[in-house]
Amino acid sequence: MGPGNLLFVRTTRGGASPVMIGRDRELRQLRKLVAARRPGVAMICGEPGVGKTRLVRELLSTLDADTVVLVGQAEPGSLSRPYEVLMDALDGRAGVDGVLLAELGDSARSPVERLHSGVRLVGDLIAGRPAVIVFEDLHWADSESAALFERIADLDGPYVVLGSYRPAEVTGRDPVSALLARLGRRHAVTRLDLAPFDEADTATLLAAVTGRPPRHRAPWPRCTSARAATRSSSRSCSAATSTTTSTRSTSARCRGASPRCSGARSTTWSPTSAASSRRRPCSATGSTSTCWRRSPAPTRTS
Repeated sequence: MGPGNLLFVRTTRGGASPVMIGRDRELRQLRKLVAARRPGVAMICGEPGVGKTRLVRELLSTLDADTVVLVGQAEPGSLSRPYEVLMDALDGRAGVDGVLLAELGDSARSPVERLHSGVRLVGDLIAGRPAVIVFEDLHWADSESAALFERIADLDGPYVVLGSYRPAEVTGRDPVSALLARLGRRHAVTRLDLAPFDEADTATLLAAVTGRPPRHRAPWPRCTSARAATRSSSRSCSAATSTTTSTRSTSARCRGASPRCSGARSTTWSPTSAASSRRRPCSATGSTSTCWRRSPAPTRTS
């Protein structure tokens, strides 16, 4: 059934994808709540762009033709505009009682009188028929709209009251914080926490938006080779460090054993020095590979 068959539908946001991705379970829960034809309260929460509005829109597109739908949305700065969400839901709708609407917006009237006018407006519109009333972005909602949401949830009939909000933007001072606490004590609230998409859902979303299947990356063999080369290099460095440490240890023993071994620190073997140097056994270790002593220069004869 298309949106044109509904008595009233107003959604202001949708999504880049022509189809809903990854929210089938949540949609089934909401449809089951509506199909029960009993009073119900549901809250959809999640970070910006996670698909809260899209889920609501998908639900509305599946409703029966006789279902009354009211959709209002709070905006940044709504805290200073009482009943902003209901005003938004009634904007452009035919058949609204003008007297009650004027009473709702009359700041000279008491808060209780204005609240009663708002409840009567909603009650007259739904008139006992199945209804879905949606208050979006409750994290921005004013305290009067939060109180009205609670009063509508108390109505007896085949009505589902649905709210959405961003948990990260709710503080203890926001009206929605107290609303959530009161609803939890008085109603069986269906809470739907929308998590970010996983890798498979993200690939499906990209394919739906671009019209092309996603390209899957091959494994990273070069990264594996790089890790192997790094491990090989680390082993070589460890071996070199071990050899250097062993040489230093042997030289230290030679220095402590005999002053004649001091040549091990200053003389380095090379082909050019082979003619003037030769191996001397260390008096301490008996080794000829780690202890060197410079041979005296040959004496010239005239």
